[in-house]
Amino acid sequence: MQLRSLFNSLKDGDSISFTYRFKEYGQLKERDLIVEADTNYKGDRLILSIKTKTGFLGSMNIDKVTPSRLKAYDYNMMSVRSTYDFIFKDMVMESIVVNRKGVLEETSSLDFKVLSELKEYVDEYQSLLHQDTQADVPEC
Repeated sequence: MQLRSLFNSLKDGDSISFTYRFKEYGQLKERDLIVEADTNYKGDRLILSIKTKTGFLGSMNIDKVTPSRLKAYDYNMMSVRSTYDFIFKDMVMESIVVNRKGVLEETSSLDFKVLSELKEYVDEYQSLLHQDTQADVPEC
């Protein structure tokens, strides 16, 4: 997957929004998240941060973009650092939208290529699964 290069391609004012799946207390949940790129106060470094689309409180800074995840951190009121890894495979690929500064919406062609390959794989898996279940059903 080429999501690392997608996140690393962000410039000042750009953002990427997506839906993220995670387990909480044994239940699968989804959140709409957005990663924004901004320059620091000196203007010499790009900073990535992640937050919920609908919430106005709280965000985490992106410490590092690895080939498989976004490593995020924040500090609470007691100056204790908390970390969280946003794993790429838990992102809903169909939901990824790249917003470039000055452009209303631009969906990366990378997303459609990855989606089509993923859809072929899922279709093939489902057809094999369907064949196996049909073979186990006795005829009346």
